[in-house]
Amino acid sequence: MEDVLDIYAKEADPKRPVVCFDESPTQLIGEVRKPIPAAPGQPERYDCEYRRNGTGNLFGSFEILRIKGWVLTLKGDLEGAERKFLTSLDRARHQQAKSWELRTSISLARLWQSQGKGKRNDAYNLLAPVYGGSPKASTPGICRRRSLCSLD
Repeated sequence: MEDVLDIYAKEADPKRPVVCFDESPTQLIGEVRKPIPAAPGQPERYDCEYRRNGTGNLFGSFEILRIKGWVLTLKGDLEGAERKFLTSLDRARHQQAKSWELRTSISLARLWQSQGKGKRNDAYNLLAPVYGGSPKASTPGICRRRSLCSLD
C-alpha cells in the first residue's frame, strides 16, 4: 500500500501521466418485503431476506475526473480543475476508496497551494485527516504529503 501511495505523491509529469482505473464487484440486491418506515424515535426497519438481482461493477470514475482536473490545470482553467477534483473526491468517498481519496486530495491540495495563502489552510484541512491514518507515518510518500500540509 505504501508503494502505491508513494506513486500518488510524485510530482505530475506531463510526459508520463499516471492513469489508473479501478473496479469493484458488487452484488445487486432488492428487497423482498417493503421496509417499515421510521417512526419517531425508531429507525427504519428492513427484513434480512433479499432478492438477488445479479452482480455488477463499480468503476473508478473518480480517477478519470482527477485526470481531467489535472489537464484543466495545465490549460490554466483552475476553476474547472477544482470542480473536477471535488467531484472526483466526492465519488471516491462515496465508494470508500481511501487510496483514491488520497490521490485526489493531493491533486486538489496542490492546486489550492498554488493559489496562495488563502487556500493553504484549505489544503491542510483537506489532507491532514486523509494521510493521518497511515500506519507508516515516516515513509517518503507520507513526508511529501506532510510538506503539502505545511502551513509555512
